[in-house]
Amino acid sequence: ISGVDVGHHGTVVLRDGQLSLVTRYPPLQGAAGAVGGRHVTAELQLAAETPGWTSHTYFSSHTPDSVARTYTAQRIKDVPLFLVIGVAEGDYLADWYRAVKAVIAFCGCALLLYGVGSWLLLRALAQNREARQRIDLLAKVFEHSGEAIVLTDHANRIIAVNPAFSRQTGYSPD
Repeated sequence: ISGVDVGHHGTVVLRDGQLSLVTRYPPLQGAAGAVGGRHVTAELQLAAETPGWTSHTYFSSHTPDSVARTYTAQRIKDVPLFLVIGVAEGDYLADWYRAVKAVIAFCGCALLLYGVGSWLLLRALAQNREARQRIDLLAKVFEHSGEAIVLTDHANRIIAVNPAFSRQTGYSPD
């Protein structure tokens, strides 16, 4: 029975018709693991007392080795034996736990990227607002300056003049 893969904390038990232990894998030390011992979970005892049962699945946290497991007990046809297989939650949910951890890590990374992106966007908006305020200030200086100001392009063509230029030279801004 050691060939049955029930995980690291699982167990395979063979019991006779009176629920006496025939063999157990992995072996259990002490009276609960002794061949012929009748230490069984209350759920298995109740199932065995039910007339005509052939199979029963149950959960028990009160086990001889203190490992909570989901058990399936099967009466073996034509032989007075019961096969009881128990799988621990940590074993049968291990893949699920790994998947949950991966999803949580992915969501955490997505939230981190969202936070960094939001911070960068807010920073860019603040810099844009500051640049706009500076441009507005320079435009006011240009408009209200008492000195004549002429803006030219790279070919020295006049792009703009301020009102002081028009007053001092008599040329219109057009």
